[in-house]
Amino acid sequence: MAGRLAPPGGRGARGAGGQRVLSLRRLGRRAWVWLALLVLACLALWLLRGRAEPATRHSLDGATGPSTFQTQDVAASSSGQAWALLNEATLQADAASNVLVLDAAELQRLDQADCARMGPALQKLEPGALPGDEVSQWDADAREHDAWLRRWIIALRQRGDERSLAALDFLDPLLAREDLERRNAASQRLNQRALRSSDGFVLALAAQRPCLPGMGCSQTLPRQRWAQMEPGNLSAWLAAVPSEQPLPETWLNGVMQATHDNSHRAELMSMLLSLPPELPPGPRRLARDLALFGISTSLEVPQFAPLIRYCRAGNDAQRCRAMAGKLWALREPSLLNWSLTLALARQSPPLDPHWESRSRQVEAARQWATSDALASAVEPMILAFQCKPAQDFERQTLGRLLEGEGPMLLAEMQRAGADMASLSKQFRQANGRSLLEPGKPSAAAAGASR
Repeated sequence: MAGRLAPPGGRGARGAGGQRVLSLRRLGRRAWVWLALLVLACLALWLLRGRAEPATRHSLDGATGPSTFQTQDVAASSSGQAWALLNEATLQADAASNVLVLDAAELQRLDQADCARMGPALQKLEPGALPGDEVSQWDADAREHDAWLRRWIIALRQRGDERSLAALDFLDPLLAREDLERRNAASQRLNQRALRSSDGFVLALAAQRPCLPGMGCSQTLPRQRWAQMEPGNLSAWLAAVPSEQPLPETWLNGVMQATHDNSHRAELMSMLLSLPPELPPGPRRLARDLALFGISTSLEVPQFAPLIRYCRAGNDAQRCRAMAGKLWALREPSLLNWSLTLALARQSPPLDPHWESRSRQVEAARQWATSDALASAVEPMILAFQCKPAQDFERQTLGRLLEGEGPMLLAEMQRAGADMASLSKQFRQANGRSLLEPGKPSAAAAGASR
């Protein structure tokens, strides 16, 4: 079949995989809670519950040359340079366990067949009802999810530039979940790339990649080098935060001298979105979005605990207030980053009056994210299995991946005419305090201990 890639030796064994989360829905109020569970489930699926892999593995390092695999009727395509890139890469597939479909037309045909089979039942669903197991278990073994990782790995290796190979080495351990040797090899390659690179994108991937026990990777040197190569980047300094107390002057000065914040997360998302194949709305584009959310979430959150402990101990309250202001002004806006910045600010009273309006903004956004007012969290999935566009979800997905959670969320609140003051009041009534007041650790504040 045109555009399919068949590895030698037949199909490998698959384990149970992870359970596909139903949500990928409108990213609003209640749906934000579902999304948090979704991306965490994606990450856990890739790193903790992967299937069994074949014993024989081939290196994915572009420097060593690609392995050659047989193809089944790989047809020439006239759809332009993007397809030509992927068509050439069919000769360089990794040793994966299933036939991999690369051709956009073939993937669209499969989507249409799925929609024809499942769409009629979905059209009869009562509002708010959940779809049946045929839909919810459509990718329970993560076959389509893994297929997107494999397609991206193939295309990135074919591109062969420094950034693409670094992204490949970042993605490969997410696919080779049970293959420690392959995971460690990819991690070591990424580490070596970072130590000889001056590109902040490469350094950021090495410094923020997930390093689980037994994975054989160390982030210490990449994080130190990232701060050296991008001294004005707040993300680089936060990634390199030392655990010693009191915090060293060199690190504190580096944070205060930062002029911008760039985790390079959006660049990675933009790179993956630019790779073929491009599909119309349907189940497999939804699987792509699931994969992108999980990859975005897999970049590690900086450890805020050392900084909060430093300020809580009463070390230079004026400097702590200045650092909180720096983080608010520069840090990539998200519910987590906002909440952690407020947690840092409240360690060093008295606070300037403008922190009250900042706190109310975050409280309103968090209340909006947990409210029941928006449409069902499963609506985009239901539309995907009818091969229909979910315009709100698609707009919010691109906004979250490319612009960040904070700007996207505030834009959606403004679009809906949300009453910020009322939402903040509801948050304080539900939690018994504002975010500038101490209290029981919230889920967001608990992230500071990571």
